Amino acid sequence: MFAEHLAGYFTDFGETVTLHGLAVSAIFDDAGTTVLNGEVATTQPQITLTTYDVDNSGAVQGSFCIVRGVTYKVAIPPAEGRDGTGMSVLQLERQ
Repeated sequence: MFAEHLAGYFTDFGETVTLHGLAVSAIFDDAGTTVLNGEVATTQPQITLTTYDVDNSGAVQGSFCIVRGVTYKVAIPPAEGRDGTGMSVLQLERQ
C-alpha cells in the first residue's frame, strides 16, 4: 500500500467528514448529472478515502456519514468500494 503518498493526497484535496462516528479525511463528490451524446447519466454522492479509515470506522451499509453538515447513509457495503490500492469509494444516499 502507498500510505505515505495517500496522506499528502488527502491533505491537498480532502476534507474532514464523520463516518460512523469517526472523523476521517475524505474527498467528497456531490451527486451530479452528465449529458453525453444525448444520454443522461446521474451519479450518487460519494466519498473517496483510505480503506484503512473505512475499516477503522467500522462502517457498514446503512452507517451514517456527515459531510458539510449534511447527513448521508452508506448505500452499498463498504467492501464493494475497495479498489485494491488502499483506497475505497463509498456511495452515499442523502437523508
